[in-house]
Amino acid sequence: MALVSTSARAFLFFTFVPTTYFSPNLKITINPESKLKFAINGQYYALNSSGRNTNFGIVQGLLTSGDSQNNFTFGLSKIISGRGVDDGAIVTFGFVKKASPKLSVISENHVIIPSSTSSSNAVGFLSAGLRFDRLMHAFDLGIYVPTSGLERNVSVIPYLGFNVKMNK
Repeated sequence: MALVSTSARAFLFFTFVPTTYFSPNLKITINPESKLKFAINGQYYALNSSGRNTNFGIVQGLLTSGDSQNNFTFGLSKIISGRGVDDGAIVTFGFVKKASPKLSVISENHVIIPSSTSSSNAVGFLSAGLRFDRLMHAFDLGIYVPTSGLERNVSVIPYLGFNVKMNK
């Protein structure tokens, strides 16, 4: 019998620049008590920037080594639907490192690998942040840095996240 753990996270982001970013996700961990965990994650992205709408969903397999306080995660994703998005794959890697009883350092990074029929280059989204831990929820405060090998400009996008643990 597999134990199932779920967590849900939603981000809502607004700036003075006409940009809206919304990305809810649901993650189900198959073996939450193990030191090597496997999870399935579903996520929806919606972005409106300068009048251009982009939205897509992904299904992701994640492998995490460590416990909930200190871990490293690697994942592979497939874009399952989208408008304005290539149907390539996404490689994810990240970590959580407990800094104090109520504070963790977090990073979740994504590299979008274009499909073989695309003329696009790989694009990355790097992040760094702090997680303010509570018993059944946590708040994330951090930055995303979109990157491309062809861009010389660096954009820094702040984010605020809310995580809810849906089991005990």
